[in-house]
Amino acid sequence: EAAGYGVTRRRDENGVRVLPEYGIRRSVCLIDTPPDSDGNTGFYALDLFSVTGGNEHWWTFHGPPGELAVGEAESFSAQEGGTVAGADVPYGGKTDDELTSLAYLYDVRRGSGPTTATWTLADADGLCVRMRHLAPVSGETILARGRSPHAPADAPPYELDWLLRHTTARDSTSDSHASTFVSLIEADTKSPIVHAEPILRTGLTGARVDLGEVTHTILRAEDPTAEHEIAPGIRFRGRAGFV
Repeated sequence: EAAGYGVTRRRDENGVRVLPEYGIRRSVCLIDTPPDSDGNTGFYALDLFSVTGGNEHWWTFHGPPGELAVGEAESFSAQEGGTVAGADVPYGGKTDDELTSLAYLYDVRRGSGPTTATWTLADADGLCVRMRHLAPVSGETILARGRSPHAPADAPPYELDWLLRHTTARDSTSDSHASTFVSLIEADTKSPIVHAEPILRTGLTGARVDLGEVTHTILRAEDPTAEHEIAPGIRFRGRAGFV
């Protein structure tokens, strides 16, 4: 788990960037799954990423080189030209934004809400990396491709497919925007996960993961002394928990 403070982004009514303090907390849990019918076990990772401060937040992820499939792909709209930094910002273009890396992501498609993305590796017997984004429900979802700025544009050695989540405060002058990104990440030929849903309560973050014969509940509390009822007759108190 990592936690700390630093700087993030806020845009005022004149478009000027300021850098207020912010809070950040990230927990990554690696969890084994029960043996399948052949006796093989797998694993998944739960990523809990909370940010407060500023008026917009980004969460980004890319898989390995391979074919990308996205849930509800038809709901995404292709952006005409440009990069994630804007339709009028070319690859590597300069912006008035400190997130200049967005100008290196192209072939942009934009949508909204959580989704599932699967990167299938070539010549790997169906091995894939699967990312299920569970929260937040609101906010923008962006798909894009990226290559190294040092690689030749006409023949890069590789290109990577990215998925980005972007949230903004309702009040553009806010310095206290809060976001919690909840994601499940797997690497396997098939997924044992039947269903997953985030747990987002005041002071408590986590996920409930249905594996068919067993359900995992993973929890992270802000206050380890507070008690939370997570199911009828089951209470939790501590910094982190697994049921």
